[in-house]
Amino acid sequence: ARAALLSTRFSSERARTAVETLEAVGMAACGVVGSGRVRVANALFSQEPCYMTTRTCERVALHDQRAQAQLEEALANISRGNVRSIALLNNEGSCPPAVLHVVPIRGGASDVFNQVAAILILTKATLNPIRSNALLQALFDLTPMEASLAARIGSGQTVEEIALEDDKTPGTVRTQLKGVFVKTGCHRQAELVRLLTQIVPAGM
Repeated sequence: ARAALLSTRFSSERARTAVETLEAVGMAACGVVGSGRVRVANALFSQEPCYMTTRTCERVALHDQRAQAQLEEALANISRGNVRSIALLNNEGSCPPAVLHVVPIRGGASDVFNQVAAILILTKATLNPIRSNALLQALFDLTPMEASLAARIGSGQTVEEIALEDDKTPGTVRTQLKGVFVKTGCHRQAELVRLLTQIVPAGM
């Protein structure tokens, strides 16, 4: 019983560390179980009343009813392991458009996160390019070099442009990019760009 209690506490701390890491790079986030009940949330997430509330039985409830239906559908199908991005509109117009990203906790990692089924990440609209190396490292366990490379690809740079800037051959950059593909589960640059624009806010 003592071992089980310690394991539960450790798992809860891992979930808390994840959402606090996202807060450190300026992102509102929370960890939810399959029903949508919030298990852990960072301070930024609690400061977003324009888009949602957690007063309904401690579950995330979006003010945008269309988006709420999409969130419920995403959580119901969380076992498929797909990232779902849900556009949020504020009916009163007092908050900018935003996107709620539903990022599944895949495989055995869900045990580590103590039954947290997904991390919800809120991002707001901006036209600036992706540049959040720290966030990419946290999400995909990338090295600093891999995170920088992924961010630059996500911002629209080509392999040739990166090679020229870094005084490397395109072949060397492509070899380094293969490591990014393995860790992100992508196979092509277009897939990587699409993944990053889904879950990483522009300008971060």
